[in-house]
Amino acid sequence: MAANAQHHQQLLRKISATPAKYIAMARQQNGPGYTAIYELAAVWAHVPQTIELGVVEVFLSHLREENVPRYTRGRPRKWDIDADFAHMSILGFSAMNDLLDDPQFAESHGQAVFRAWPGIIKWCRYIYDAQSGGSRGTVLDVVVKFFYLASRFNIYLKAMINNPGCVELLTKLWMEEKIVTGSIMLGPISTETLSMVLKIAGIVETGGTRDRVLQAAGDAHDVVQLALGRVKKAIKGMDTEIGALGLSWHIDLIDLILQFCHSPNDALGRAFFDSVDMSVMTTAFVALSRRITPNAPQHLITLLVSCIKFFAHFFECDTYLHAVRSVKGGFLLAFLDCSPAFPLIPESSDADLALDIVRKVLPPYLVFRSFAEAAAHSMVGSREIPQYAQHAGQPTIKEALGPFLGFMGERMKSLTQEYRIHHAGSPQRCENMQCRHLDVKRNFKKCNGCLKVYYCSPECQKVDWKAHHRRICQDRNQQRIVDEHRNRPKNDSLSLHCFANWAADVHFAYFHLIAESSHPNTPHENLMPCIDYRSVPELYTVKDVTAPGASEHPGVYHAPEDVKIGEARFSAMIEQYRGTGTTIVQTVINCGSEIEILWTPLDRKNFWTDKEEYDGSSDESDGSDGSDESDGSDESDGSDESGESDESEESDESGGLNDLD
Repeated sequence: MAANAQHHQQLLRKISATPAKYIAMARQQNGPGYTAIYELAAVWAHVPQTIELGVVEVFLSHLREENVPRYTRGRPRKWDIDADFAHMSILGFSAMNDLLDDPQFAESHGQAVFRAWPGIIKWCRYIYDAQSGGSRGTVLDVVVKFFYLASRFNIYLKAMINNPGCVELLTKLWMEEKIVTGSIMLGPISTETLSMVLKIAGIVETGGTRDRVLQAAGDAHDVVQLALGRVKKAIKGMDTEIGALGLSWHIDLIDLILQFCHSPNDALGRAFFDSVDMSVMTTAFVALSRRITPNAPQHLITLLVSCIKFFAHFFECDTYLHAVRSVKGGFLLAFLDCSPAFPLIPESSDADLALDIVRKVLPPYLVFRSFAEAAAHSMVGSREIPQYAQHAGQPTIKEALGPFLGFMGERMKSLTQEYRIHHAGSPQRCENMQCRHLDVKRNFKKCNGCLKVYYCSPECQKVDWKAHHRRICQDRNQQRIVDEHRNRPKNDSLSLHCFANWAADVHFAYFHLIAESSHPNTPHENLMPCIDYRSVPELYTVKDVTAPGASEHPGVYHAPEDVKIGEARFSAMIEQYRGTGTTIVQTVINCGSEIEILWTPLDRKNFWTDKEEYDGSSDESDGSDGSDESDGSDESDGSDESGESDESEESDESGGLNDLD
């Protein structure tokens, strides 16, 4: 280090003594000229006379677009002296960071660099393609450093986004990024540069940037696996300042690509979401929680903000199952460990985002059994540990976490009913409306056509086939096929309907008050309780099932073809249960990237005429009937949760009647 500083001082003295001589020599593409431009590139920013004498113009003269070597059959021409001078000129521009903060320099020389951007980018691409051998890493370091400088200034950031080939080159540089001893880089600056470009591209809504990144990288899976591998490696070095910042940059990049995917329903987005390993990201957050304190240094706070943004975005953008895995991995306890440092977060919006994770993002997922159980298992034991009790008692944390814990307790209370029902086996009701026999699922057999509905006897199946099921069997089968492509645990699908039954009973009196107020003249058989679990706390309303759009819900938007399918299923279900004394309850579920609308037949008969309230303290209900319908998003596949294999049915030849064996 001392030798480098001494050499730098010597160059400053030499060039300061004869700046005009160096400028003149650097214009000539020969041996002395190369030495001159090499030395100028190292120190010119600290010798004001060189700027006055035209050093910027010298660098630009070696970066003219027309001088970039041509490609032959897709391969670059052999490296020559033009490339040497272009490389040194890029090295020179990578040193003008402080100068660009000077308005006068930025207005004149900074604008000149911007106007020459097409040539600069083409030279950078040529250097990337043409350079090989042992010196490739050192040569590319210069290009990376230049882009890193450019990403600090909006004028160049926009040029990087809009110039053809630049985003692709940045992606390739990121993929080759290696921080080694002796490198001129102090951290993964290719990662930070690409992150800055993606961030600005998102703000200005530049279309196609994500696709350009993924196309240059190969595919979404390669991008995610490379990024996750770097996160794993960076976790080990997070005890140093540059290590923590490097990990922060890696997480920021994953988060930005995540946001660019917009929806997990498109092909590239689905590949990205399927590739993300939540255990790696949760491990990084848990590792941070063990190091952070109320007096944490700024680099750890920067890493904390990166983790918060990633989890807040990811938990909302895809299936709730990612949140389940993360909570099982220790996310909630790590959140509590990090909470004393929340006041140190510079931006209040980022601090609010941290609290919103437990205040708004995660609570709607408590309607799923797997998430409620994971959260309860994580949090219940923590109450006995003074450290976590102290963290949870902080005023801001208590305000955000308290309601979450309250909702969790309510869900677990409801699940107690389900556990009791499942002790003997999964509960099931016969689909025949004239029977509705309740027993454990292993004593039933299911329709061989749709594999979704169950009957206690061949006689009940024949009755229901003629009365109702033959009209919807094919549709139910298509629904089952779609559901099989999803990975939701079967117990979660069942618990959704158990929660609907439990909530309808607990809020029985409130639903009656709403009905009397909003639908005083509507026949009871046309009333439908509605529970919107997207809100915290959930919202309760009552609908008239005969009103237009009753199958949908305010604020929930589906594609027209999905709405049409949902309306058909809803109408069929209403018709099936009409006159049986069974009330349908509609629930709206936030599953992450999708909002689902489910319909559940209540176990409680004559819901609107029964006057006996349920206090929720000692439930003796028989449980869910398992006869669920949805708008196509419900994941229940109708398979036997008890582990018993269902006997199949065979269609008769007379019209699709499915006989039981």
